[in-house]
Amino acid sequence: KRVGPLSTRQQQYMQNIYGSAQHILKLANDLLELAQDDVGRRTFFAEEFSPLAVLEEVSALMAPQAENKGITFSVEGEPRLPPMRGDLHQFRQILLNLVSNALKFTADRGEVTVAAHLRDPGTLAVSVRDNGIGIRPEDRQRIFDPFGRGQNAVASRIPGVGLGLTLAKRLVELQGGEISVESEGENRGSTFTFTLPVTPPAPVFPSGGIGPGTPTPPRSGSQPAPS
Repeated sequence: KRVGPLSTRQQQYMQNIYGSAQHILKLANDLLELAQDDVGRRTFFAEEFSPLAVLEEVSALMAPQAENKGITFSVEGEPRLPPMRGDLHQFRQILLNLVSNALKFTADRGEVTVAAHLRDPGTLAVSVRDNGIGIRPEDRQRIFDPFGRGQNAVASRIPGVGLGLTLAKRLVELQGGEISVESEGENRGSTFTFTLPVTPPAPVFPSGGIGPGTPTPPRSGSQPAPS
């Protein structure tokens, strides 16, 4: 049976339904990722890739979300940034989670910048900087815990479940790297920085459930985890 064009209200309903379905899908995927960690089935696939190319890919994926909020979204990478060896899927997932968080916690017409450079010949540093709601000093460790959220994020009623940063931290540590956050306080923005060895040693399995497992074929796509 044919129907006419949707009204403005019907289109909004459809967008709300689609958005809710996407959120549930991302939540389910992230819970599965964390469940793999807890049973020690996280896998690591080392391959050579261009970090700058991944930055550009993530920029293209997240650009529509930035445009919807009028956020100035930019990527700054050293033109001669060399290839690195690591897990491409996990590197992409880390970036997606951090950029998704930055866009979500930045008000309309704000700014988000992703930058990458070599801290030394063997270490890549990537930072995601925003001028959003910021993080209180007492929340800077808790936000990396499962379901941990900053008090100002809760008070602002910004939706999220507190899993995106947990997964990002575990993936960074799995590749032998570190992640940190800097913020001058509430409404002063935040900068998340992670470092990775350009050529990692054997996978590092941090505390929190990650352990060696039987490799499975790597996945080609990624989605930002709900935060």
